Amino acid sequence: MKYKIGFKFKPTFSSNINFFEVRGIDEERDMILTIVHPKQGFNFNDEIEREYYDSAFLTGDYVAIK
Repeated sequence: MKYKIGFKFKPTFSSNINFFEVRGIDEERDMILTIVHPKQGFNFNDEIEREYYDSAFLTGDYVAIK
């Protein structure tokens, strides 16, 4: 589910990021492609290493938006 396009999640730590949205996966580079929705300013594309992405959910740094 957390790899599905459109999946939304947010950081639990203090951040200028409101939430992220998955826009795809780059299997070759093992990256999760995201749209970043900042609290101020414009949305922008970014990417997160899959290993960091997975561990951030395990440690509670990221949580799904329901």
